[in-house]
Amino acid sequence: MSDAKQRTNWGFLVAVTVVVLVLDQWTKFLAVRHFTNLLQDVQGLGPQLSAWLREKHLMGMARSPLEIEPLVRSFWSWRYAENPGAAFSFAHSWPEGVRVPFFHAVTVIAIGLIGSYYRQLKAGQGLLRWALALVMGGAAGNLVDRIVRGYVIDFVDWHLNDHLWTRPGAHWPTFNVADTAISVGVGLIALDSILTWWSQRKATPPVPAAPATGPQA
Repeated sequence: MSDAKQRTNWGFLVAVTVVVLVLDQWTKFLAVRHFTNLLQDVQGLGPQLSAWLREKHLMGMARSPLEIEPLVRSFWSWRYAENPGAAFSFAHSWPEGVRVPFFHAVTVIAIGLIGSYYRQLKAGQGLLRWALALVMGGAAGNLVDRIVRGYVIDFVDWHLNDHLWTRPGAHWPTFNVADTAISVGVGLIALDSILTWWSQRKATPPVPAAPATGPQA
């Protein structure tokens, strides 16, 4: 691969990563502004951003879950949440001195592996290129949260007809834009694997059947 092509490919990875990272952090700021009481008396975008970066552990200021439209409130609402662990409460109860370095290390290793895998992609593997870039952006977004706050801000609440939050077991773990990018990226990796398998299966000629052998006369 030429140097110019290689630079273009790395530029694509950086661009998608930055877009996902910025979108993730901006929506988390909006979640704090609209779904908590932290910024209700703070005027101006600059002071609001400063308070958002400075203040931590806002669950005591969280507002009640907010419905979207009547048509979708049976399965979707907005709710501010702080996740010190991973999905499905993994490592949620670990001591902070162990949990935070662990997730830092895991995320940095994952980013390194993604970069190494991305470097080996060949021309025509556009689906994987998108997939790895989305996963990289999502990992970077949540890493920033863990470095700055020690936990991840979530705000998208999917549930089964429980917008009043009366049955916690009816709710999918609350998530954010970074989680969405990672999930879409993993889905694209799975799709690429299926398409590759199907293409190879169609290209493989069928094995001819062995001629039948009967009893000798």
